Amino acid sequence: MSFSGDIKKEICSLNPENDCCIKAKCYGMMLFSAKFGADSILFKTEKKDVATHYFDLVKKVCDVELDIVPPEKERGMYLVCTNDAKKCKTILDVFGHSENQLHLRINRSNIENECCFGAFISGVFLSCGSISDPNKAYHGEFLVSKKHLANDLSAILGECISTPKATLRKSSNVLYYKESEKIEELLTLMNAVKSVFELMNVKIYKDMRNHINRTSNCITANISKTAESVRKQMDAISLIDEKIGLEALPSDLYDMAIVRRDNDFASLSELGRLMVPPLSRSGVNHRLNRIVEIAKGLE
Repeated sequence: MSFSGDIKKEICSLNPENDCCIKAKCYGMMLFSAKFGADSILFKTEKKDVATHYFDLVKKVCDVELDIVPPEKERGMYLVCTNDAKKCKTILDVFGHSENQLHLRINRSNIENECCFGAFISGVFLSCGSISDPNKAYHGEFLVSKKHLANDLSAILGECISTPKATLRKSSNVLYYKESEKIEELLTLMNAVKSVFELMNVKIYKDMRNHINRTSNCITANISKTAESVRKQMDAISLIDEKIGLEALPSDLYDMAIVRRDNDFASLSELGRLMVPPLSRSGVNHRLNRIVEIAKGLE
């Protein structure tokens, strides 16, 4: 099952305690469904548990039984619907919508209390929401066919979380979040606790993996840098020995050149301990740089 499927399954398993929240959840599912009007009520979903949950909510809130049409092979969707005008009118009346309403808008009287906002958004999510697998990308969205509804939903999300970004996809309005923190807030708002923890675990794993990769890259870069420095030092010592002989170097540089030549894998600190008397790391680095500069002059 997809991450969105798991979230929707969890939301369907949650039964709000307050009647106002049950109504708000049902309203969110109905208003953002495929059809919500005087002549037809239609909800589409690929998930049987979502279809059953929708059927149960409508029966509980509106005292209306809809028809559940199982998916056909070519369609692959459960349909929960009715074309009965009387049933449609009953449902519209429950939620305070007119039969002649030109543009569907969110009727906030169905979101009575502060506790209802999460229930309403969870209903909307069941109807038209999705969240990508966080292992692949952070992306949560609502696909809304009607512009006025999209604007109203954006306003509510802005009050509860933050105003989502918006775009058009073919003829539909898309409201979306791409920040993991906002998606986490959305899941928390919908009370999808298990999904919140799953998202957090993925974030922790990805952060640890990124930290390990950065550390590994840093170590690799330092090793490469050190290897390049040693190569330059060894080339310089060989060139000086070939051109004028190491004995021509000042005594401090001659001793340094011999120690480096005989210990090509040693670090600067290790070279310093091999010197007589011992030399600090910065002192070793200074002498090796002088040897390199002398070699450049001979070139």
